Amino acid sequence: MAKWIPCGATFVEGDDLRWLEAVWKPKARKNVKPVKIGGRIIVAQVIRCDAEWADLRVIHCETAAADGWAIDNLQPGELLRRKREPLSKSWAATERKLWSDESARAIVASAFFKPEDAAPLRPHAQTKASPTGGAKGVRRTGGGRGYGKKRRKTQLGP
Repeated sequence: MAKWIPCGATFVEGDDLRWLEAVWKPKARKNVKPVKIGGRIIVAQVIRCDAEWADLRVIHCETAAADGWAIDNLQPGELLRRKREPLSKSWAATERKLWSDESARAIVASAFFKPEDAAPLRPHAQTKASPTGGAKGVRRTGGGRGYGKKRRKTQLGP
C-alpha cells in the first residue's frame, strides 16, 4: 500500500499527487453566485512544473456529485495544467506519494540539479580574437584618457 504525505506546493517533477478539486455548476450569467455541485479526488503525476504552473498527467480520478447532477470524469492519461497556489491551499489537502528512494527525490528537488536534457543542443560559438590581440575597437595604448602608457626608465648599468 502506498503511503501519502501532505506536501502543499512543495512538489517536483516525477511526484504523484492526490488532491480534492471542487466542481461548480455552469453559470448562466456573470452576476449569479456559483454553486458547488460536487468534487473530484484526482491522482496525477507531475510532468513539468515551474514557480507558478504545474503540468500533470491524470492517473486516477474519483467523482462525487450532489443529487441530480452529473460530473464528467477525467480519463487516465489526460493532461491537466494547474496553478501551484490553489494546490497548496488547506482545503485541497494536496498529498504526494512517497518515493521508494527519498534520497533520489532530494537530488531531483535540489536547486543545483540540472538534468542532461537541459543542456544546450550545440556548444556556444567561440569568439574570434581581433588581429591586434585585443577586443575589437579597443586601443591598447595604456591610460584611459588617451595619454600614452607611462614607461619606466631603465638605468644603464656601469
